[in-house]
Amino acid sequence: MDVSVVKKNNQTIVSILCAVTSIVLLCVWTTIYHINMLFSLLLVVWFFLLIHSVIHLHESITELCFLLAFFVFLLGRQVCYIFFNVDEVYAFLDVTNDRTYLCMLVSLVAFAIGSAIRGNKKKTRLFKKQFKTPTIINSNSYALACKYMFLICYVFQIIVILLQIRYVRSVGYLASYTNEDGGAGIPSLLYYPSSFASVSLCLFLATKPTKKKAMKILLLYEIYAVLTVFTGQRYPFIGINMFIMSYMFIRDRREKGWIKPSYYIIALLAVPTLMILSTTFDAIRTGRTFTSNGFVQTIIKFLDQQGGSINTIRRTIYNAKELQDLRFVSLSSTRTALLENGISRALFNTKIYAGAGNTIEAAFKGHSLANRLSYIAYGEEYLAGKGTGSSYIAELYHDFSIVGIICGSFLYGYWLKCVNLMQFKKRIIGGIGIAMLYYIYLAPRGGFDAFVGYLFRIYTIVFYVIVIILAFFIRSIRNRKGISVNG
Repeated sequence: MDVSVVKKNNQTIVSILCAVTSIVLLCVWTTIYHINMLFSLLLVVWFFLLIHSVIHLHESITELCFLLAFFVFLLGRQVCYIFFNVDEVYAFLDVTNDRTYLCMLVSLVAFAIGSAIRGNKKKTRLFKKQFKTPTIINSNSYALACKYMFLICYVFQIIVILLQIRYVRSVGYLASYTNEDGGAGIPSLLYYPSSFASVSLCLFLATKPTKKKAMKILLLYEIYAVLTVFTGQRYPFIGINMFIMSYMFIRDRREKGWIKPSYYIIALLAVPTLMILSTTFDAIRTGRTFTSNGFVQTIIKFLDQQGGSINTIRRTIYNAKELQDLRFVSLSSTRTALLENGISRALFNTKIYAGAGNTIEAAFKGHSLANRLSYIAYGEEYLAGKGTGSSYIAELYHDFSIVGIICGSFLYGYWLKCVNLMQFKKRIIGGIGIAMLYYIYLAPRGGFDAFVGYLFRIYTIVFYVIVIILAFFIRSIRNRKGISVNG
């Protein structure tokens, strides 16, 4: 019998066993711990999807990362309350909790359906219709242009993050949220090219560089990820590392050699270590004294700290009346990209509130669910920098109810599977696809369409045009010297 058939049959058997185990756990958890049935079902569905992703790791690494983020940012705190007797800080009505669990359950199911539908397709192209790609995009000149653009923008990115670190150290972590752009006073001349660094990196990675070339560039990006921690934020570091891991698995799926067995051991050791360091850092950034009651309690504290986004969904449901005047918060990044760009501001004198910090104007005149909820929840403390954050589930529910969650989550599942299976034959689409990963991974505690605001703003498009021009320039020089430019 064909080895691949045997492997597939074994994976099917394991999946069935996991499904049966999940059902048994549902019954046991509900009986012993007297858990809310909806939450228990939610936990079991998440567990089954997680095991399925691990079994089909190379084909499902993007789904695995999303599920891990889903647990850390949405499920973790409630798990601590139920299974580890952690004191619940905020209490909500049972009807609010039930609706929250239902929204999360619907999201996971729709996400799984979207992923499954895309995974069952025989062809691994993102689109059936074939578009003719310009020759310059398929040349080595384009790859070099993307690489050079990243290196140039990376210098600006490092300068900007160092300025942010200096500002946070001078005023404090919470106070850094009270002013526009973190209050660091970063001029546009630095900010715009620094923001394009991540995009140009993804454009370069989509040209399928060798492992040696890619790892050198990714190492630079990892240095930036470490520096972001010193601004007081932890989720950029998490998102960047999940992005790097995903890219390596996507390349390893067809080419092999990108993932070594030792990497799995390193990952297993690194995860709990980073959780402990993250918990320690949370105490330091807010001026508290860190105390540890042991390894397990520190992990529990980490999940409790990071899992607060579930309360964002609860608050959105509970405070529905106070949020009635907000419209299309799930498309706020799209609005910013299309209507609040430099051209719109110049032509129509458009007033923008995105990135305005924790101010009254941002809460009541802007289009951010996070700002409005933060003010409702914390009042004056919001003006001092305290906030609730957002969540794609909360935003979709506020705008379009359960139907919005189904459509949005289905789109996430479908797109992540597309990226997981892509062969990078279409370099532009490939670059955009892997650039979206970071923002989708952080969507459980961020905006639904956050990737639009960063990938399709005016200055991003301008910089991409510069990449094309640079590629033509490099090609013309190489042609004059008689060097081959075909990839």
